[in-house]
Order: sequence, then C-alpha cells, then structure tokens
Amino acid sequence: MKSLAAPELSSDIDELRDEIDSYWAYLAPALEDPELGTPQTFETLQREFVARHDSALAITRRIEDINRESFDRRRKSLAESQDEFIHYIWATVAVTLGLGFVIAGASGYGMYRLQLRADRQRQRREKAESELRRLSSQLLHTQEEERRHLSRELHDQVGQTLTALGMELGNGGPDRHTNLQSTSRKRGAWCTIR
Repeated sequence: MKSLAAPELSSDIDELRDEIDSYWAYLAPALEDPELGTPQTFETLQREFVARHDSALAITRRIEDINRESFDRRRKSLAESQDEFIHYIWATVAVTLGLGFVIAGASGYGMYRLQLRADRQRQRREKAESELRRLSSQLLHTQEEERRHLSRELHDQVGQTLTALGMELGNGGPDRHTNLQSTSRKRGAWCTIR
C-alpha cells in the first residue's frame, strides 16, 4: 500500500500500520487460543473489542481518506497529462497547418511566377512570329517590286535594242554584199519585233 501511495502520505501510512499491528497484537492471541491469553472477563473483552473496533473503523476511514486523496491526486495528474497532450496535439496541428499554408503559398507563388514567365514567352513568341510574318511579307513585296522593276528595265532595254536594230536595218549600209545578208536578217528581226 505504501508503494502505491504518494510520498507525502508515507507518514500517515506508517502511523496506520502501527495501529493495525497493535490491534492484531492484542486480538491475535485471543482469537488463536483463548487458553494462552490472559484470563479476562467477557465484559472486559467486549470493551476492548469495542474500543479496538472503533479504532479499526477509524483506521478504515483513514485508509478510505488516503485512497480518496490518492485517487484525486492521480485523477488530477491524469487530467493534467490529458491537458498537456491536448495542448501538444493542438500545437502540432497548428504547426502542421502553418507549414501547410506556407508550402501552399510558396507553391502558389511559384506557379504564379511560372505562369507569368510562360505568358511573357508566349507574348515574345507571338511578337517574333508577327515580326517574321511582317518581314516575310515585306520581303515578298520587295521581291515583287524588284521583279517588276527588272521586267520594266528588261522590256525597255529590249525595246531600245530592237528599235536600234530596226533603225540600223532601215538605214541600210555601204556594202552591197553585206546588204544581202543584212536584208535576210532584217526580215527575221522585223518578224521578231512584230
């Protein structure tokens, strides 16, 4: 019993143990063998038993008080332990939720930054594609203009050459022999011009 009780109750337990030992020291010989004990009258024994009985009841009440105090102390200790455990659980939940929010916030911010980067890259790509289309269109337009210009120049040059040829053929020349050959050339040139 002493090992189960709180340390501050050890003196009370020692006191109770002494009372119980004295009670049994008086009662045991009479219960074991009435012949060995001192001869006593019934009234004396009855008085002693009543006194010892009252003492036994007091001891029982004291044991009950000690048990109640010990139970209350253990219940209080258990309640404190439960309160500490609940506090620990709430602190753990709060820290976990806090870390969860921090991680979620960091992830959200990271996703936001990635989305911004992707949008900027998409805009740059679209701008580059637009610029490429514009430059391609400008190149085609410039090539078309160059073709027209070259075509006009070529047409003008061919026209001038043919006109010059026609004029030269029309003028004739001093040499007759060359004249015959040139006549056949003239005809070919006039056919080409027309």
